[in-house]
Amino acid sequence: MWSYVIRRLVYSVPTLLGAALVVFSLFHLVGGDPATLLLGKHATAERVAMVRSELGLDQPLPIQFGHYLKEIVTFDFGKSYTTREVISDRILKGVGPTLSLSIPAFFLTAFFSLLIALVVSYFRGRWIDRASLVFFVVLMSMPGLAYILFGQYILASKLGWFPISGYGSGWSERWYYLALPVLISVFLNLGSDIRFFRNSIIEESTQDYVRTARAKGLPEIFVYL
Repeated sequence: MWSYVIRRLVYSVPTLLGAALVVFSLFHLVGGDPATLLLGKHATAERVAMVRSELGLDQPLPIQFGHYLKEIVTFDFGKSYTTREVISDRILKGVGPTLSLSIPAFFLTAFFSLLIALVVSYFRGRWIDRASLVFFVVLMSMPGLAYILFGQYILASKLGWFPISGYGSGWSERWYYLALPVLISVFLNLGSDIRFFRNSIIEESTQDYVRTARAKGLPEIFVYL
């Protein structure tokens, strides 16, 4: 087991280096000159050169790439070129809102997807199963932007059930602000997750131990439970 883990970690090193090289190359190819973007197009050449020196952009690309790898390994990403704010602090500030949205959305999606998939697979082949498949395919076919626009315009703006933006100052307020994004996230993933769980449950219901349970007289409802 440990040899497998170590082998996978070793194999991941070239992949990570390749990804870092691609990101670094794209930044320099299409990102533009940060010094010029920071100072504006009317800045003098001397001022641009000074800022490039302060940012380390006047060094050769291999040396800049080495500094970039060091920042990744040490989790010290320096400062933003535009706001001069420490990037690590900005990431830490975003961890709380991100987790407070993604964790409830993940568990709610898993709970409702598994529950609905159990019901649908129990009635497989019947009209409930066929109608639900059509409905879930429609959910999967709708773009995420449609859910967002519907939630913000209808539920938030017109009906006033949710706030359009904000995060709140305490957890009692934040749940009110997070309700709509969590709801949208659940509906975004509900269709695909239900289809996945349904197919997995139906496939598992054909296994030998399930057929044995049915042969011994176990009711179908308990087989799924």
